[in-house]
Amino acid sequence: MDSRPLVSISTLLLAGLLAGCQQSGQQAGVQAYGTESSAQAPGPAGCSPLETRQAKVPSQRPTTPDQTRACAITSAVAFDVTVLAKGLEHPWAVEPLPNGDLLVTERPGRLRIISAQGQVGEPIKGLPAVYATGQGGLLDVALSPTFATDQLLYWTFSEPRGAAGNATSVARGVLSSDRRSVSQVKVIFQA
Repeated sequence: MDSRPLVSISTLLLAGLLAGCQQSGQQAGVQAYGTESSAQAPGPAGCSPLETRQAKVPSQRPTTPDQTRACAITSAVAFDVTVLAKGLEHPWAVEPLPNGDLLVTERPGRLRIISAQGQVGEPIKGLPAVYATGQGGLLDVALSPTFATDQLLYWTFSEPRGAAGNATSVARGVLSSDRRSVSQVKVIFQA
Protein backbone atom coordinates (compact mmCIF):
# COMPACT_ATOMS: atom_id res chain seq x y z
CA MET A 1 0.00 0.00 0.00
CA ASP A 2 1.26 3.48 -0.86
CA SER A 3 2.13 5.33 2.35
CA ARG A 4 2.19 8.81 0.85
CA PRO A 5 -0.39 11.09 2.43
CA LEU A 6 -3.50 11.62 0.35
CA VAL A 7 -4.82 15.15 -0.06
CA SER A 8 -8.49 15.56 -0.83
CA ILE A 9 -9.72 17.80 -3.59
CA SER A 10 -11.61 19.77 -0.95
CA THR A 11 -8.35 20.50 0.89
CA LEU A 12 -6.71 21.73 -2.30
CA LEU A 13 -9.66 23.94 -3.14
CA LEU A 14 -9.76 25.35 0.40
CA ALA A 15 -6.02 26.09 0.30
CA GLY A 16 -6.45 27.88 -3.02
CA LEU A 17 -9.38 29.88 -1.72
CA LEU A 18 -7.49 30.88 1.42
CA ALA A 19 -4.45 31.86 -0.61
CA GLY A 20 -6.69 33.93 -2.88
CA CYS A 21 -8.33 35.60 0.10
CA GLN A 22 -4.96 36.37 1.67
CA GLN A 23 -3.64 37.77 -1.61
CA SER A 24 -6.87 39.72 -2.10
CA GLY A 25 -6.66 41.20 1.38
CA GLN A 26 -3.01 42.17 0.95
CA GLN A 27 -3.69 43.91 -2.35
CA ALA A 28 -6.93 45.55 -1.32
CA GLY A 29 -5.91 47.45 1.79
CA VAL A 30 -8.80 48.83 3.79
CA GLN A 31 -11.95 49.93 2.02
CA ALA A 32 -15.57 50.37 2.92
CA TYR A 33 -17.97 47.53 2.25
CA GLY A 34 -21.59 46.71 2.82
CA THR A 35 -22.82 49.32 0.38
CA GLU A 36 -24.49 48.65 -2.92
CA SER A 37 -21.43 49.87 -4.83
CA SER A 38 -18.97 47.60 -2.99
CA ALA A 39 -21.24 44.56 -3.52
CA GLN A 40 -20.64 45.03 -7.24
CA ALA A 41 -16.95 45.99 -6.90
CA PRO A 42 -14.65 44.44 -9.50
CA GLY A 43 -12.08 43.34 -6.89
CA PRO A 44 -8.68 44.66 -5.82
CA ALA A 45 -6.49 46.58 -8.27
CA GLY A 46 -4.56 44.26 -10.56
CA CYS A 47 -6.84 41.36 -9.72
CA SER A 48 -8.91 39.20 -11.97
CA PRO A 49 -11.66 38.03 -9.55
CA LEU A 50 -13.00 34.50 -9.71
CA GLU A 51 -16.60 35.64 -9.18
CA THR A 52 -18.04 38.60 -11.06
CA ARG A 53 -21.78 37.88 -11.07
CA GLN A 54 -24.26 39.92 -9.05
CA ALA A 55 -25.29 38.47 -5.71
CA LYS A 56 -28.40 36.26 -5.87
CA VAL A 57 -29.70 37.94 -2.72
CA PRO A 58 -28.89 41.67 -3.01
CA SER A 59 -29.44 42.26 0.71
CA GLN A 60 -26.53 39.96 1.61
CA ARG A 61 -23.27 41.78 2.19
CA PRO A 62 -19.72 40.44 2.42
CA THR A 63 -18.22 40.08 5.90
CA THR A 64 -14.87 41.46 4.78
CA PRO A 65 -13.79 43.59 1.82
CA ASP A 66 -13.51 41.56 -1.38
CA GLN A 67 -14.75 38.39 0.35
CA THR A 68 -16.72 37.49 -2.75
CA ARG A 69 -14.15 38.88 -5.16
CA ALA A 70 -11.10 36.70 -4.41
CA CYS A 71 -8.37 36.98 -7.00
CA ALA A 72 -7.83 34.16 -9.42
CA ILE A 73 -4.61 32.26 -8.90
CA THR A 74 -2.53 31.00 -11.76
CA SER A 75 -0.13 28.10 -11.48
CA ALA A 76 2.61 26.68 -13.65
CA VAL A 77 2.10 23.21 -12.16
CA ALA A 78 1.40 20.60 -14.82
CA PHE A 79 -1.37 18.13 -14.05
CA ASP A 80 -2.03 14.77 -15.64
CA VAL A 81 -5.80 14.24 -15.88
CA THR A 82 -7.05 10.70 -16.22
CA VAL A 83 -10.76 9.91 -16.56
CA LEU A 84 -11.34 6.89 -14.36
CA ALA A 85 -15.14 6.56 -14.63
CA LYS A 86 -18.05 8.06 -16.51
CA GLY A 87 -21.81 8.08 -16.06
CA LEU A 88 -21.93 9.46 -12.52
CA GLU A 89 -24.57 12.05 -11.67
CA HIS A 90 -23.10 15.11 -9.96
CA PRO A 91 -20.18 13.33 -8.24
CA TRP A 92 -19.36 15.37 -5.15
CA ALA A 93 -16.62 13.73 -3.08
CA VAL A 94 -13.98 11.07 -3.52
CA GLU A 95 -12.40 9.10 -0.68
CA PRO A 96 -9.63 6.58 -1.45
CA LEU A 97 -10.00 3.13 0.10
CA PRO A 98 -6.93 1.27 1.38
CA ASN A 99 -7.01 -1.18 -1.56
CA GLY A 100 -6.91 1.58 -4.21
CA ASP A 101 -10.65 1.67 -4.94
CA LEU A 102 -12.56 4.93 -4.44
CA LEU A 103 -15.71 5.80 -2.49
CA VAL A 104 -17.63 8.39 -4.49
CA THR A 105 -20.71 10.35 -3.45
CA GLU A 106 -23.26 11.50 -5.99
CA ARG A 107 -25.31 14.52 -4.99
CA PRO A 108 -28.70 12.82 -5.66
CA GLY A 109 -27.98 10.49 -2.71
CA ARG A 110 -25.89 7.63 -3.99
CA LEU A 111 -22.63 6.33 -2.54
CA ARG A 112 -20.66 4.05 -4.85
CA ILE A 113 -17.35 2.28 -5.03
CA ILE A 114 -15.33 2.79 -8.18
CA SER A 115 -12.68 0.11 -8.58
CA ALA A 116 -9.07 1.07 -9.22
CA GLN A 117 -9.71 -0.14 -12.80
CA GLY A 118 -12.67 2.25 -13.23
CA GLN A 119 -15.61 -0.12 -12.79
CA VAL A 120 -18.58 1.74 -11.29
CA GLY A 121 -20.31 -0.28 -8.58
CA GLU A 122 -23.98 -0.33 -7.70
CA PRO A 123 -25.18 2.25 -5.15
CA ILE A 124 -24.43 1.21 -1.57
CA LYS A 125 -27.65 0.52 0.34
CA GLY A 126 -28.63 1.69 3.81
CA LEU A 127 -28.01 5.43 3.67
CA PRO A 128 -30.70 7.64 5.23
CA ALA A 129 -32.99 9.77 3.06
CA VAL A 130 -31.20 12.63 1.31
CA TYR A 131 -32.78 15.97 0.31
CA ALA A 132 -31.25 16.44 -3.14
CA THR A 133 -32.40 19.80 -4.48
CA GLY A 134 -30.30 22.83 -5.41
CA GLN A 135 -27.03 22.50 -3.54
CA GLY A 136 -28.47 19.91 -1.18
CA GLY A 137 -27.67 16.25 -1.48
CA LEU A 138 -25.15 13.63 -0.44
CA LEU A 139 -21.99 15.61 0.13
CA ASP A 140 -18.68 14.50 1.64
CA VAL A 141 -17.52 11.07 2.79
CA ALA A 142 -14.58 10.08 5.00
CA LEU A 143 -13.11 6.90 6.41
CA SER A 144 -12.68 6.37 10.13
CA PRO A 145 -9.03 6.68 11.20
CA THR A 146 -9.36 3.00 12.15
CA PHE A 147 -11.26 1.98 9.00
CA ALA A 148 -9.01 -1.06 8.45
CA THR A 149 -10.44 -2.65 11.59
CA ASP A 150 -13.89 -1.05 12.08
CA GLN A 151 -15.04 -0.35 8.45
CA LEU A 152 -16.65 2.86 9.75
CA LEU A 153 -17.64 5.61 7.30
CA TYR A 154 -18.75 9.19 7.97
CA TRP A 155 -20.72 11.30 5.50
CA THR A 156 -22.43 14.68 5.32
CA PHE A 157 -25.77 15.14 3.64
CA SER A 158 -28.80 17.40 3.38
CA GLU A 159 -31.28 15.76 5.70
CA PRO A 160 -35.01 16.24 5.09
CA ARG A 161 -36.62 17.59 8.25
CA GLY A 162 -40.33 17.59 7.40
CA ALA A 163 -42.03 20.96 7.87
CA ALA A 164 -38.70 22.41 9.04
CA GLY A 165 -37.27 21.93 5.54
CA ASN A 166 -33.77 20.47 5.42
CA ALA A 167 -30.33 21.05 6.86
CA THR A 168 -26.87 19.56 6.80
CA SER A 169 -26.26 16.49 8.95
CA VAL A 170 -23.37 14.11 9.61
CA ALA A 171 -23.95 10.38 9.85
CA ARG A 172 -21.83 7.32 10.37
CA GLY A 173 -22.26 3.68 9.47
CA VAL A 174 -20.36 0.44 9.04
CA LEU A 175 -19.55 -0.70 5.51
CA SER A 176 -20.45 -4.36 5.00
CA SER A 177 -17.75 -6.88 4.14
CA ASP A 178 -19.20 -7.24 0.63
CA ARG A 179 -19.15 -3.40 0.33
CA ARG A 180 -22.79 -3.28 -0.83
CA SER A 181 -24.45 -1.73 2.23
CA VAL A 182 -23.95 0.24 5.41
CA SER A 183 -25.41 -0.79 8.76
CA GLN A 184 -25.60 0.68 12.25
CA VAL A 185 -26.34 4.05 10.63
CA LYS A 186 -26.63 6.90 13.09
CA VAL A 187 -26.95 10.64 12.54
CA ILE A 188 -24.34 12.13 14.90
CA PHE A 189 -24.74 15.86 14.12
CA GLN A 190 -27.55 18.05 12.84
CA ALA A 191 -26.94 21.66 11.85
